[in-house]
Amino acid sequence: MKEKLEKAGSFMITLLLLSVATVIGWIFRVLHFPETNIVIVYILSVVLTARFTKGHVYGIMASLIATCAFNIFFTSPYFTLFVSNPTYLITFAVMTITSVATSTLTAKVKQKVREAQEKEVSARSLYHLTNRLTNAENLNETMEIATKAIGKVVGVEVSCICFDEELEEKEERKNPAFEEWQICGKKSILGVVQIPKENAEALSESEKKILRSMIESTAFAMDRFRSEAERI
Repeated sequence: MKEKLEKAGSFMITLLLLSVATVIGWIFRVLHFPETNIVIVYILSVVLTARFTKGHVYGIMASLIATCAFNIFFTSPYFTLFVSNPTYLITFAVMTITSVATSTLTAKVKQKVREAQEKEVSARSLYHLTNRLTNAENLNETMEIATKAIGKVVGVEVSCICFDEELEEKEERKNPAFEEWQICGKKSILGVVQIPKENAEALSESEKKILRSMIESTAFAMDRFRSEAERI
């Protein structure tokens, strides 16, 4: 559902920016501005599309639509895709190539920024969790800390189940409405983290990576308490 809304939002942004560019183009035409100014406005709309939408597809789509719109609304004969002046073909080619190249570059820069932000969030979340787990006084507190920390990353309330019985008991506790992530210790499965299926399926690869790291830290802390209990 979230993905569909994002796609619909990106599509609406694309159409809105191109529509605004077309209106500005008409104003420039009425004011007898050179056609190059209209081309620049369209290229700017493509860059903004790449900046404010998710994925490079919308930027490329905007590039093609912008070229067609310029042909339809600002070259004779108007309101058709027919080109009476062959020199416009060069204009269209340059416009398309420039728009696609700029859009792709913008999308790559945005992706790099997003990846850097995700790495920062990952490091901060893991550092915070590890520090709190170090100060945990018992197994229950460990599970409580892990549950809250993982819930913040996932964006929904999650539950952690600690296995005190044999591994076979796991099947009896399984809930089909949740996706389970195992907390694996050195010798056995120590428990599971239960995440609502809808939220689990919406996790990005970077979020899954953070989650795995947090579960590993939780498993290490749980192993420590289990080892201490066995020595008593």
